[in-house]
Parts: sequence; structure tokens; C-alpha cells
Amino acid sequence: MSPFDKFAMLCIRRHLSTKLKSSHQNKSKVLNTSVSLDQNRGNSDGSNDVVFLSDILPKTDGDILSELNTHTHTQYLFNKLWERLSQLEKNVLVLYNQGLSYQKISKRINDSNIVKEKYDIKSVDNALSRLKGKARDVYKKYGK
Repeated sequence: MSPFDKFAMLCIRRHLSTKLKSSHQNKSKVLNTSVSLDQNRGNSDGSNDVVFLSDILPKTDGDILSELNTHTHTQYLFNKLWERLSQLEKNVLVLYNQGLSYQKISKRINDSNIVKEKYDIKSVDNALSRLKGKARDVYKKYGK
């Protein structure tokens, strides 16, 4: 055997050893045992039923009162948060919810007559950080 043949055999053995070890691990078990949602399930009588997503998702009872309470509670939390925000944080939140970038938010705030100071991108980032902290505090205090 030439030196390359020995090297090739060593590489092949190590590769096979690695594959064997990894096949006994459970990290890919979910992928190997999963069933597609589009796959037909077979019954013992030979008929096939199609698996629909609605078979898997939990059924809702359609209780409008609980949905209304959830909406009311969310609105209550938002109002509590809004009370705690500064004017800059309120402006940043509204513009951020419109999907604007930090740069565009900064430009809009600076171009408007709402504030007298000039704010850069870092100011917008800091305002969003403070806003997130206040939102966390409101949720801890008034959340479910």
C-alpha cells in the first residue's frame, strides 16, 4: 500500500465512524421520524384520509367574550405604557410601527415642529431601548 492509500483508508474509516456515531444521536430524530402534513394517512380498511392542518391545531370554542377580554386587556396595557412614555418615545414608537428605519425616524422627527432639539440615529435607538424597558415594566406590573 502506498502512503496515500493508507491516508485514504484512515479518512474513510474516520468518516464512517463519525456517521455511525451521529446516527445514534437524537439531534436529527425529529427530522427522521416526522410525517409530512400533505402525506395521506392509511387506515386499516384501505381508505386514505388526508391530514389537514385543522386536524392538528387545537379547536377554539369561539368564545367572543374571552376574545374581547383579551383585546381589552391588551388595550389597557398599551394605555398604561403610553402614559409612561416621553414625547420623543411616543413619536419614535409611532414612526417605528410604520416600518421606518432609524435614519428615517430621525429625519422625520428633526423635520417636524414637534421637537426643538435635533436627534440622531443613536437617540432613536436609545428611545427604543427605553421604550422596551418601560414596556417590560408595564407588563410585569399589569400583565396577566
